[in-house]
Amino acid sequence: VALTDSGKIVEAQQALEQAQLASQEVVAQTALRFKSLQQIAAAVAHQLRNPTTIIGGLAGLLRKAPSPRQNYLEYLDGIITAARRIERIAKSVNDYSRIHLGEVCVVPAGDMLTAGREAGETLAGQLGRVVDWVIEGGQTPLLADPALLAMAVREVVANAVEALPEQGGRVSLSAGKNDCGSFIAVSDNGRGIPAEEQPFLLAPVYTTQSVGGGMGLTKARRAMEEHGGTIAVSSSPGVGTTVTLTVPATLPQTPPIMG
Repeated sequence: VALTDSGKIVEAQQALEQAQLASQEVVAQTALRFKSLQQIAAAVAHQLRNPTTIIGGLAGLLRKAPSPRQNYLEYLDGIITAARRIERIAKSVNDYSRIHLGEVCVVPAGDMLTAGREAGETLAGQLGRVVDWVIEGGQTPLLADPALLAMAVREVVANAVEALPEQGGRVSLSAGKNDCGSFIAVSDNGRGIPAEEQPFLLAPVYTTQSVGGGMGLTKARRAMEEHGGTIAVSSSPGVGTTVTLTVPATLPQTPPIMG
């Protein structure tokens, strides 16, 4: 009986330790999401400042004394352009807010690499760029939400294609295993990213382009956080960029989605 009681005590202690670890992971994930939302709120407020100022200023001019018709048309064009920018930002934030981990299963990396390439080829066609695709490691198993990971890969590949010269270049998609789990790496031989810009690459609503929401890599980062994984960016100006998405080898412990 003593041995049985002792075994139950050990089992209870182990269960308690596991529960504590799970609880700590939930707290960490919740804090991470809260911090992410704070960053999004600050970034959106900053991005909206310019277009709302433009709309207010041009609307004010329209209320003043009569002006030539051409001025009115220019003011209206400015208002419409600023309003559309706000719409793009709002859509990006809405898309970001919908990123949540769904059902996790074992997925062959080849499915993810194919999804990335197909999205990249579509974008390359729209931009008129010829891409030399290199695909490796398609048999690597990944423990992931297939839809969410595919979205992250597509966003990263889109960035890679956009970074290529106008005539095109090379994009490599590969998969494999590392000390943290399994990874997908997307590399391009594009313009690369200056060192002073690299710390801001994963920041919400950050973009080096004059249009667009600037949320691609941020959405990919959010997807990896949902998986309990990581995203890493390595870049050299004039050489190219590599973005590595890593998912852990075990199921992530995540807090329940509220609302």
